[in-house]
Amino acid sequence: MAVKVKGIAPMLSLAALILTAGCDPAVTVRQGSTLRRAVTGSMLAQPELMVHVEKYRAFVGVISYTPKIRVSNISDSSISVNSVTVVTQWGSFVNAPRRPNFFPLVVAPGSTELLDVWFEIPEGLQKTFRKPAELRVRYRGSAGDATARVRLFVAN
Repeated sequence: MAVKVKGIAPMLSLAALILTAGCDPAVTVRQGSTLRRAVTGSMLAQPELMVHVEKYRAFVGVISYTPKIRVSNISDSSISVNSVTVVTQWGSFVNAPRRPNFFPLVVAPGSTELLDVWFEIPEGLQKTFRKPAELRVRYRGSAGDATARVRLFVAN
C-alpha cells in the first residue's frame, strides 16, 4: 500500500502543475490614452491637469479597485480636484476615499499629488474592464470646472 501512495502523490502533483501551467489567476488593469476634448475644428484643449494611473494587478473576482492615481498640475494657478469616477458599460462608480474630507484636494502649480481612491465594482475587475472604461477626474481650474479623462482596460 505504501508503494501505491508514493506513486500517486507525484502523479497528482504533476497533474496539478500541468493543469495550472499558463494560468494566471490575476487581472491587470492599465491606463490607455488620455482623452481630450475638441475646442474648435481640429484644435484640442490644452489640459491643466495630467492624470497617471499606475498598472493595477488583483486576483480574478476581486471587486475593489484601488489604483495609485497621480495628478499633476501643469497650469500656472492652483487646481482643486473635486471627485474621481470610473465609468464602464455596467455604470458609473464613484470614489469612496478612505480618508474623510480628502476632497476637494488643492494641487499647487507645478506639483503632483497622489489621490485617495477606492472603488467597489460589484461585477469584478475582469468583467468590468473587459471593454475599455473611463476614469474621470473632475476639477476646478483657472478656466472653471473641467474633467480630465483617461481610458482604462484589462491588459493581456
